[in-house]
Order: sequence, then structure tokens, then C-alpha cells
Amino acid sequence: MNVDTVHFVTPGHDLSPPGSDPGEYRPHHEVGAHYGCYGFQHWGDRPCVDCMWVNGEYDQLFWNWYITGNRRALDVAMEWVWAIKKTRVSGETGREFSSIGAELMEAYPATWDPGLLEVLDNIARAIGNAHFHFAEDDRKLGNHWLNMAPFVDRYLPFTGNENYRKRTLAWPLDSSPYDGPRANTQALKYHETGDRSHLEECLADVYFLSLRYSPEPPRIGERSAMYGWLKTVFRVTHWPAYLRALDEAGLDLFVARGKDRQRFPAGAAVKERSVDGQPGAVGVVEPGAEAALLDEQVWYFRTGPDERKLEWTVSQRDGEGAVHVRTRDGSRIIAHRGADGHAVGGDGTIAAAVEPLTFYYLAVSGGPTVVPARHPLILARTVEAWFDPVSR
Repeated sequence: MNVDTVHFVTPGHDLSPPGSDPGEYRPHHEVGAHYGCYGFQHWGDRPCVDCMWVNGEYDQLFWNWYITGNRRALDVAMEWVWAIKKTRVSGETGREFSSIGAELMEAYPATWDPGLLEVLDNIARAIGNAHFHFAEDDRKLGNHWLNMAPFVDRYLPFTGNENYRKRTLAWPLDSSPYDGPRANTQALKYHETGDRSHLEECLADVYFLSLRYSPEPPRIGERSAMYGWLKTVFRVTHWPAYLRALDEAGLDLFVARGKDRQRFPAGAAVKERSVDGQPGAVGVVEPGAEAALLDEQVWYFRTGPDERKLEWTVSQRDGEGAVHVRTRDGSRIIAHRGADGHAVGGDGTIAAAVEPLTFYYLAVSGGPTVVPARHPLILARTVEAWFDPVSR
């Protein structure tokens, strides 16, 4: 597959017959190996030297060589270095050019080849001069300046460019229509200022999105390329910088509380009572009843006196949500049911060993429906607000 990355077939090698409509997200199979900026497919799409995937491949080839010593990865990466120097790239602001810039930011320190600087400077100048009116949040022309590829994440720390620094700090918290906040932007702001509030601003959104996928290998199917790009590659591209910043700032990717006064799920019988002089409220979901939970919620529940196994049936109303159970303090994962990296997922059962009369933490993302099998599920917004509605 790595040979495809820089070698092309003739224009006549077209897997889509003339006159056919390949659709918006299917490859046109002209020449080369890339599926536009949406993914990677054998012998598909357009010449690849200056039209990269959003996440790029050549930077990853350098990383492969660093980690494994795989000489083939270095050979292919260096062939791209040779090819990109022969390509006249004037520099634009779209994600393809941002991705080229990101790859050049790996290639230049790996080679110190001055021949790369012209292309890098052209891209940096174009992106750095892109129309950007943050006061009016004008994304029509400024959208690709920062948020579509990891170029700025690498260029700003490497160069300290004052124009990029000012623009980064001026850019508001930005969310993708597909995958939530641009956490890399917040990481850059933190590194430039040392202010942890930039990281905390999007912590909850990143946390709940991070729950949506299981560690199972993604399945390959008819929707893999586009689905994987929207739902996985964005995250792989933008989150490493944020996670490193969290670690440096001493912050955990964890949310102990849900939204203020979050609604109890449909299907739960709500009961209220004073608990130690403070108002308490629980939602009781009887065995066999459906609890329709909402997005970005945190609940606490206590197991019953003879409950040693958590048994729930889980289904996802949006196809991509997650149900995530931890110990009360969040330190240990008890059970997780999320999507599998394909089109839909997260449906199935939860069967996990638990201790009787013990509090557990439940976080949900998307729109899951939970049906307890044998024991009632009694939910509260906090441990302090929880009570057993049967006993006095």
C-alpha cells in the first residue's frame, strides 16, 4: 500500500465507468492512491504529492521509522520529500494544504533539507494571511485557518511566529459539526499562556465524545472511509495535543458531574425526599423498564443488597452513543458499551461483576436506552442526593 502513496497509474485506469456518478464521498479513481482528503484507498483518486488526506500519511511514515526502524517507511517518506520539492505549491488555506504543511513540519526536522522551506513558507504565508475576523466569527473564509488539520499545532511551537500566536489566542472555542470541540486550539492557548481554563473550557465535551467508541478494531465496510474520517480521524488529528496539555497541566480527562439539574431519563419514576437536611431526588427504573437517557449525563447509583452482577440491555438511539460505568471515584472502569468504529454500535448487553450496596458512577454519551434486567436501577445526580425510596 505504501507504494501507492507516491506512484500513479495512467488516467485510463478508472474503476468508475465513464458517465457514472461516484457520489460525493466515493473515489473518482483518476490516478494515485488517496481518497481525496477523506481517506485512503488502493489506486484511487488524484495525484497525491500535493493533495493530502486531512491527517496525512508521510508524517506517520517518519514516526514509523523512528519507532520501529522500518527502513521501507523512511524510503517512501524520502521519495515524497523528493517529489514535493518538484511540485510548485503556491500555498492555499484549505485542509489539503494544511495537511501538507503538517507533513512538512515533520519532514523538515527529520531531514533539515532547505529545499522544503519554499513550499513550507508558501503554505505558512497563505494560511497566516487567510481572512479571519474573530469578532464576527467569520468561518466562511477563515474556517480552514486553524481547525481542519494539525499544521498550526506544529508550526506555532516550532517557530514561535507572532502572527500565528495572536491568531491562535484570538480564535474562539470552535466545534466541528461532526466531532465536537477543536481541542488542539485550546491546547495551543494553554501552552502560550499557561492558563488551564482554556483546557477546562472544552473538557466535558471531549470527555463525553471520548466515551463513544469501544477499543475493538474497526470493521471495514461500505461506509468505513467516510464514517472513519468524520468520527475517528478528526479525533486522532486534534486530540493528541490536548491530551498532552492535560497531562502537563495535571488535569484528568474525567467529568464527575453532569449538567446542572440534568433531566431524569424518560421511563424513570422520580421520587424526592430530604437527605440529611438537603433536597434529594432519585429516578427509579424498574427491571424490564426502559430508561431513555440523554447526551452528556453523569449519574450515580447504588447496587442492591444481593446484587453482585450488573445486567443491563443497552441500545443507542443515535447509533453512536455510549454507556460507561466506573467506580464511584472514577478510578476504575467497570463496564463500557460504545460504538465499534463502523456505522453504528453500542447495542448489546452489559454484564459486569459489582459489589452489593456500593455506589457506582454512570456516564452516558449520545442517546442510550438502558433496560435493567433483574434489579432496579436507582439514579441520582450526586451521591449525596441519593436515597433508597423503599426504606425510610
